[in-house]
Order: sequence, then structure tokens, then C-alpha cells
Amino acid sequence: MKKKSIRFVRGIIAISFLLLSVLIYLKILQKNTIQKEIQILPKLPFSYFQYSSSKTTAHKIIYFFSPFCDHCKYMTSEIINNKKAFSNSTIYMITNDDKESVIDFAETYRLKGMPFLNIMIDTSFDFQKTFGSSVIPSFYIYKNDTLTNKYSGEILIKTILDNIK
Repeated sequence: MKKKSIRFVRGIIAISFLLLSVLIYLKILQKNTIQKEIQILPKLPFSYFQYSSSKTTAHKIIYFFSPFCDHCKYMTSEIINNKKAFSNSTIYMITNDDKESVIDFAETYRLKGMPFLNIMIDTSFDFQKTFGSSVIPSFYIYKNDTLTNKYSGEILIKTILDNIK
């Protein structure tokens, strides 16, 4: 009876290990697939809160943010302080926070009317599915719709500016 119990436990451990291995493999495969898919600027399946009618630009920046994030507040103020340097780029600010918070944020930072700035709300929480990450803030920098760099967390504005020269 004792041998049957030991075999049963070993069997459960082996099956658990196998299932865990399959799950890890699938997660790695999903991550690699997303990394390949975002090499070319994907369609942004988010609803526009503010749309700028800016001209077509070579540089596009995807900026995932939250109105409540202190790092995002700093990065947004740095973008506004350097708005001339961004005038030949298009920035897509994407958040999954509620519309009222976005309105307050846009008013606080005077984002309305910035010709290079689009604000989008991700009501379906698709950002992570599309880009494979939901670190706030995150920046994905594209030139001619091809990914050149991505950054997670607060970075120096100079880093972004160096990417769009």
C-alpha cells in the first residue's frame, strides 16, 4: 500500500512538472511572437480621447502611461517642455485609466491642441496583448513604422530625443 502511495505522489509530481513546463514554453512562445509582431508598428486598437491632425511623421512614439503615475507626470512635463523637439514626431499616449482621470490629466498638463500628441484610452486592456508589457511608463519608438527602441520605466527625455533625431 505504501509503494502505491509513493508511486501516486511521484506520478502527480511528474504530471505537475510536465504541465508547468508546457505553460512556461507557451508563455515564452507568446512573448517571442509579440516581440516579432511589434517590430512593425501594429494597428492601435484603442479609442481616441484626443486626436491631433498632425502631418505624417517618420517618428512615432507609443507612450503607455497612467494619470496617477508620478513618473508619467514627470515624463509628460518633459515632453511638453521640449515640444519643439517633438514637432516632427507623433506621440500616442495610451492609458487604461478612466476618461475623467484622462480629462484632468490633459487639462493639468495643457495637452489639448498639441499638434503632435494623440491620447488614447485602452478600455479593453489590449495594450499588454498588443505590446507584451504593461509597465508604466513605457515607450516604443518607431521610425518609418519600424521599432528602433523600447524603454520601460522613467527615462531621461534626452534618451527619447536622441532616438528621433
